[in-house]
Amino acid sequence: MREIKFRAWDKKEKLMLLNIRCRSLDGIEWMQFTGLITKCKEIYEGDIVTDGKENGVVVWQEHRAQFVIDWSISDKYCQPNDDWDLFEVVGNIYENPELLEK
Repeated sequence: MREIKFRAWDKKEKLMLLNIRCRSLDGIEWMQFTGLITKCKEIYEGDIVTDGKENGVVVWQEHRAQFVIDWSISDKYCQPNDDWDLFEVVGNIYENPELLEK
């Protein structure tokens, strides 16, 4: 069974929160753990991953009820990926948005 946990981006402080304790939830963007680990690193929704050539974003796809990599910056379609070990987490959409620029 997949462990349910979250991390959060504090928009005001511009800080990633890993151990969320009692605090105001205003200005917080939640990112859910996918249950997947690649190269000893947990993969969260909003992470930017690379296949060595292009970068994509890990997103939740409602109609499939699964996490996929959105390669839209390279004009690829969102596709489910079974072999997540082929990808490396290089950042996330909040701390490293420049990784998504063409």
